[in-house]
Amino acid sequence: MAKIYQFPTQRQKRLGLADLFSPEEVNTYKKYFTDSDDWQQSGKDQAIYQGYPWMTPCEPVRGDMVWYVNEKLGFGTWVINKSSANTVENTDLVWGWSPFVRKSPAPIHEPLNLTQKEMRHHIVWIVDEEEYGQYGLVTNKGELWVPHPRPVHWRDHNAAYSNL
Repeated sequence: MAKIYQFPTQRQKRLGLADLFSPEEVNTYKKYFTDSDDWQQSGKDQAIYQGYPWMTPCEPVRGDMVWYVNEKLGFGTWVINKSSANTVENTDLVWGWSPFVRKSPAPIHEPLNLTQKEMRHHIVWIVDEEEYGQYGLVTNKGELWVPHPRPVHWRDHNAAYSNL
């Protein structure tokens, strides 16, 4: 009879939405993507301009804005990357302090639910020094707004979990 050796795995479990966020936050996140299905079918054309995604929608408002094109998914958006990492997509699913925040110097999906072409002038994937990014806005004066500011006492739950 053959002896069976268990194959060791180094697979690291990642925390899911329900493990990290309140039911309200999870529902808001899921609704955003459900609504985006309708937008993909009927509203996206209103937010597309000639040359998109290969051409920028306008001149950048700030000097640190870079036009990023995801060739695989066929979208483009402005990026402001304050981290030292290259602007490439992180394919690992690493959540931030909100379901809308991911550890990725490049956006992981197209900005959704835009209602007009001009919104592409102001929508930007904003990446902090620790590589956490989210969609936000840049004003005509170059000021940044993020919908999910980092909480002062937030701890990286991904790092804490991987050290267990």
